[in-house]
Order: sequence, then C-alpha cells, then structure tokens
Amino acid sequence: MVFSLGGSMTAEREGFQPQAVAISEAPATFIVADDDPILCEFAAMELNDGTVSVRTALDGLDAWDKLNTGACDLLLVDLDMPRLNGFDLIARVRSDERFANLPVVVITGREDMGAIDRAYQVGATSFVTKPLNWQLLRYQLRYVMRMSRAEADIRDARDQAQQASQVRGNILKMMRHEVHTPMNAILGFSKLLGDDGITPPSPDAIREYSGHIAEAGQRLYSTLSDIMRFAEMLSGDVDLYEDDYLPRQLIDSACQAVTSLAAQTGAKITIEDTTNGVRLACDRSQIEMALSNLLDNAICFGGEGVAIRVAASKAEDGGLVFEVDDKGPGIAPELITRCFEPFQQGDGPLVRVKEGLGLGLPIAKRIADLHSADLAMESVVGEGTVVSLHFPAARTVVD
Repeated sequence: MVFSLGGSMTAEREGFQPQAVAISEAPATFIVADDDPILCEFAAMELNDGTVSVRTALDGLDAWDKLNTGACDLLLVDLDMPRLNGFDLIARVRSDERFANLPVVVITGREDMGAIDRAYQVGATSFVTKPLNWQLLRYQLRYVMRMSRAEADIRDARDQAQQASQVRGNILKMMRHEVHTPMNAILGFSKLLGDDGITPPSPDAIREYSGHIAEAGQRLYSTLSDIMRFAEMLSGDVDLYEDDYLPRQLIDSACQAVTSLAAQTGAKITIEDTTNGVRLACDRSQIEMALSNLLDNAICFGGEGVAIRVAASKAEDGGLVFEVDDKGPGIAPELITRCFEPFQQGDGPLVRVKEGLGLGLPIAKRIADLHSADLAMESVVGEGTVVSLHFPAARTVVD
C-alpha cells in the first residue's frame, strides 16, 4: 500500500502546528483499521487530541476483535487489508445489531469510484481519500460524528413517540374499563331502584342495590383520585405539611385504610415496631398514603389469605425503615422495575391481572422522593415480596 503524509507533513516542515479541533463535544473512541503501521501510528498521534482516543488494528480481524472487546464510536477502515478486507469487515459490522448504526468511514484512493460504490453498498457511512490531510480529516470526522449523533437522536425520538403512542392507547383502554365498569354498575342498579309502577324493589333488594352502587362509586372515586394525585405529583406542585410522628401511628392509619380489602381477601396483617420512640419528620397524609398503597399492592397480588408483615425499625445509618413483607407468589426479578412505572402491573406492561390503574407503587415512589427516602423491592418467585421505605437520618427525631 502506498501512503502519503499529505498536508500534515508539509505543514510540520514549515514549522506550522495545526490547531487541535475537537471532533465531538463528548469523549469518543475511534478504531483505525489499516495494514500500514505508519498510517496507524500517525492516526493515533494526529487524531488523539484529548477528546478522542484512538485504537489501531493492522487487519480486518484485528479490528473486529477490538470492536467486540471495547468501546468504539467510529470505525476508520482501509479497504485492502489481509485476513479480512475492508468490504467484508463492513458487511460483518452491519450484520451485527450492536454496530448497525456505527459510523464507518472508508479510506480509499481518489479515483477508485468502484470501490467507493461497493463500500456504500455494504454499509459505509462516508469516505476519505488519500493522500490524507489530517487537519481536514479532523473536520470530516467531526461532521460524521455529529451527523451520527443527530440520527441517533432522531431514532430515539421516533422510538419514544411510538412507545408513547402505544402506551397512550393502552392507558385509554384501561381507563375505559376502570371508569365504565363502575359507571355501568351505578347506572344499572340505579335503574333497578326506580319504581316502574309494577314491581317495586323489596327492602332487601334496595339494600343490596344500594350497596352495589356505593361500592362502584367508591371504586370510581378511587380511580379518579389516583389519577389526580399522580398528575399533581408529576407536576411537582406538592407541598409537604410536616410534623413528627411515631412510626406506629403511621402504620396503624395505613392498615385502617385497607381494612375492608383485607377482610374481603382474608389477608392477615401483623405489625412489628422496634423503633423505641424514634419519630419521623414527614407529611403524615403522604406517608400514610404510601404505606397504604404498599399494603394494597401486597393484598391484591398476594392472593387469598396472604400473610403480610408491616415493620418499622431503625437503620444502621441512623435512619428509619418501613417494610411491607408479603408471603405471596412473588415476581420475577426482571419485572421489578416495571412495577414502579405508572400504568403497569407486575406481570407485564399494561396487562390487567387485577383491578386498578397500576399507580400505587409509582405514587409511593414519588412520595419517597419528596421525603428524600429510598423505595426498593426484593422478590423471590414462590416465596414473596418485600418492599422497603428507607428514610435518612436527617428525618428522624429522638426524644
């Protein structure tokens, strides 16, 4: 291979040092693949200006190995190399999903249009011609990197828009169910309560229908309240009204809020408090809401008669920890992250395995964030789930 130093050598002989040009705003890693060790040496020297690190390879297989064993933001490749030529290297790169969008710049001769056409066919992004002018090359590679990142931003925006559209559609389906079902019950039983002049409802029927209407109304109210509460928290317009409270006070109130649901499912709740008088500085209504949401989640997904332990204890760092531990079926570790996303349920995104919008844990997470606390979940399939709410020492008060 014939290699010319081009403009850079001429400039150095005249005593002129070209000003370093940042190829990108963020650190980048380039792999230069060429069987000419002199070109590789100059590439490492000329392109490595503090914002770019250069790794070199003397043939296509060496370049492929380096791609698979380290970072790479741009591949600068000669077409005529031993073991694996540039065309085959580019084709291999493009066939691998990991490198499908990697910028690949080809080094070629000025008049080798056939090679350039073939390189584009197998997936080259751009090309540079010999003899190489290193100062100009910096600008060319900078442009390629900017275009690559702009395309990545466009792809991300497109994917987010598609995902948002799908989520929006699924949310509307879920909302339709959560609103229509109780509304149908309210309207249906209200109609039955009406006296059509022929067969007025009996007192027992009136009590039964009224109970169904009240239950449906409560469900509808809870759904709308969750939506409004979550929207308020997302807006960031939440004021905390703080005071000092015993953990047992907060736990008792949260348990009281789920008494009816626990009775319906036969859930057995036990309470442990080993805080020994330590108080928590917090917004009582918010923390009670978070704890009741955790209990509600444990009851709903724990199954009939699930055993649930609610505990408060002092943390080693001086903070305070609440735990809601259920002996239900548990969930797979890979699904835990989804549980903290809005409009999700543990068995998958927007899959309705239980009633509700899937806002309980996201609301609890937001409340934790507002109090500088950490909300975490651990679960073992077949054994159960533990959700912990860890408050920092700065929020504890010792009498």
